[in-house]
Amino acid sequence: MTLLARSQTKAMDRKAGESLLAYEERLAAFIQEANDRAAAAAKERNRLEQEEEAKQQKEEQDRLRQEEADLQAAAEHRSRQRERLFTRETVIGDEAAQWVEVTSADGAPKTEKGLSALAQVSHDLVATCALQILHLQQTVDQMLARLQALEKQPAAVAAAGPSTLATRVQVLEDDVSNIKRVHRDFRTSRRRLDMHHVPNNDRHPCLYHRSGGACQAWLDNILTSHGVAVSELHTKLTWQELTDAWHKRFQVEPPDLQAMDKLNKLHQNTLLSQDWIIEFQRLASTPDLPLAFRAIKHLFIMRSCPALQNALTQIAETLDTSDKLFSTAARIILTNIEARNAGRSSATTSGT
Repeated sequence: MTLLARSQTKAMDRKAGESLLAYEERLAAFIQEANDRAAAAAKERNRLEQEEEAKQQKEEQDRLRQEEADLQAAAEHRSRQRERLFTRETVIGDEAAQWVEVTSADGAPKTEKGLSALAQVSHDLVATCALQILHLQQTVDQMLARLQALEKQPAAVAAAGPSTLATRVQVLEDDVSNIKRVHRDFRTSRRRLDMHHVPNNDRHPCLYHRSGGACQAWLDNILTSHGVAVSELHTKLTWQELTDAWHKRFQVEPPDLQAMDKLNKLHQNTLLSQDWIIEFQRLASTPDLPLAFRAIKHLFIMRSCPALQNALTQIAETLDTSDKLFSTAARIILTNIEARNAGRSSATTSGT
């Protein structure tokens, strides 16, 4: 509240000889005038504040639109570069094949042989880049699909998510490890190559150039044992023979069998009830899992704690889909204290 000086309030004093009625009327007019000035000043401040806020909002909207336009332009530029790469790969492959034919003749100049080798390496690099682009795109698509699936889960299942930060971090780490393991899987590499229509003779170099660590060291040993360069490995080992050798060396286990093995060891007593449902549902949704829904439902019920097992058994006939099974289990543990707080030893007998 602003305090007025004496010079400002002097006009409010009653004048000599002024009647009480006249004084009150003059005082009321003075107060009204002061209120009008204060209201006008407040209105002007509000107008200035609104103009400033509108200006800031417009600047923010312009900035966001510019950022979106820049991102769109960058995405279009990358898309054009990718299309050029895919288009040129076939051309480079044909040119490399022509160089090989030219230099295979007797008496071919040494310079042409060097250019032929350079063309072959260029083709291998372009094919590898194209392969990695498709590999990355499919990884992004898989992650987006998983996010969309999580967004579409029922509210009860969403409420049954990991209950602690440590558990959530562990689940994320397990997911990342699983994704990395799948990406290293030789069959995944083979599918990328087949999808990109890489010729059989070029698959060996593509695999070599995109490998690293133990995989590339293993391939180096194979090249040394056969005494050939990577571009000639197809003359010593067919693609199927290399596949069989890979599986034998690294004991590659398909994701469906990995999920099957985890399901056989998973009990409700190994995790908190809410986390256990999420993990079981994730494993049961693995593609190509060698289990029908009936077997999954039976396994899920038998591995539950006694309270949850009893509740699910009574309505088992109505649980004819995975969504019904897991969402019903999630609702039960939210209302059943015994099922929700199952101890680490409560499901041992029911799960064996």
